[in-house]
Amino acid sequence: MRIRVRAQPRSSQQKIIKNEDGSLKVYLKSSPVAGRANKELCKLIAEFYKVNPAFLKNSKNSIKKGGVKKSAVKIITGYTSRNKIIEISFKGE
Repeated sequence: MRIRVRAQPRSSQQKIIKNEDGSLKVYLKSSPVAGRANKELCKLIAEFYKVNPAFLKNSKNSIKKGGVKKSAVKIITGYTSRNKIIEISFKGE
């Protein structure tokens, strides 16, 4: 599954907001130095999908027991940009 993400580094809090178009806005505490913000982004997205399977109710994908591992979240495009495309690999895919 691929999703569009807008990252906001150096935020005062960590949070994820789902936009009407299905994309995510992710607020990160880390600064975008040496890939720290990207690592935090992947971690937050993995945690978000573990605890919020209802988020995928309109998707053909489903989360099986155990959720998503951090290693299953990959940045496809936008590694040095705020606008990114993230790929999430679910178990069994």
